[in-house]
Amino acid sequence: MDDLMPDDLGPDAAYYMRLLVDRVPTMLAYWDRQLICRFANRAYEAWFGVDPDRLLGIHISELLGPRLFELNQPYMLRALAGERQLFERIIPGPGGDERHSLAEYIPDAVDGEVRGFLVQVTNLTELKQTQAALRRESELRAQIEQHASQLQGLLKERTEMLNVLAHEVRQPLNNASAALQGAQRTLNDRADVVASGQVVQAQKVLREVLMR
Repeated sequence: MDDLMPDDLGPDAAYYMRLLVDRVPTMLAYWDRQLICRFANRAYEAWFGVDPDRLLGIHISELLGPRLFELNQPYMLRALAGERQLFERIIPGPGGDERHSLAEYIPDAVDGEVRGFLVQVTNLTELKQTQAALRRESELRAQIEQHASQLQGLLKERTEMLNVLAHEVRQPLNNASAALQGAQRTLNDRADVVASGQVVQAQKVLREVLMR
């Protein structure tokens, strides 16, 4: 089947084509070899606050401003040399906000001669915001994992320290318990009931301490 041309689609084809390009959020435009605007859709109004009809016949530098024009000019020259261009750019909005964009310059070549280039600019702001949020979440997760690892290390050191301290405290108590047992045997041999009872009570206290 041959490709259909606008005239083949009926008298309303031009209307529907214009409706289509004006409804998409992507900026669509055509700039000739002198960088003069020959077509722009309604998305330019949302992006730059300019009626697209007023863009017709103006130089692209009037739309972009000196700084953005200087940044984009190398891509324009390569597009006019017949090379398709694709790059990202931050575009300031009419309200002062910054929007991330993906720009594509598509050369319009006829019989090897480039007459101009088509421009297609897609808004990447929400995508960039999502990517930034995911990066922040990943960084936060890494920090939490690092802190958890550090806390586990501190808890391990504390446990080891307590074990050492418990051993150092328990050994003298064991020695004291053994000494009390020896004293009790001596007192039992001497039939000193009162002193022997006091030693037994002291041993009981020591056992309770050792079992903690």
